[in-house]
Amino acid sequence: MRNRGCLVNERVGSDEPIYLTGACTHNCWWGKGGMIDYTNDDCGDYWHNKKRQPLINVGVIGHWTDLGEPELYPALHCPDTGGYAEGSEADAHNIFNFRWIRGIYKGYVSNNEELRPLRGLTA
Repeated sequence: MRNRGCLVNERVGSDEPIYLTGACTHNCWWGKGGMIDYTNDDCGDYWHNKKRQPLINVGVIGHWTDLGEPELYPALHCPDTGGYAEGSEADAHNIFNFRWIRGIYKGYVSNNEELRPLRGLTA
């Protein structure tokens, strides 16, 4: 994902991804992980076809879009100037989950999936 430019970077204009660790999330189970930049439609498409579609093919049809609040990362480790395709953290935080969900929908449509990919909590 890093080589494709599909991870959120440290700041706008940077090519260096920001990696979250257990230390910055205050969760010892976290380990180290990058965050997919769903504000870049090409990255959402790639992730869907490379990872999500194979799961759909074996029967996984529920997609939980958790951790979609990038603005909640501690400022020390993910500053307000975080680099998304959409721009800074402030530019991305309201559109991030929308683009993520739209990417799931687009993946289902482009792969001719007939099942409903998402549902509301009250459905």
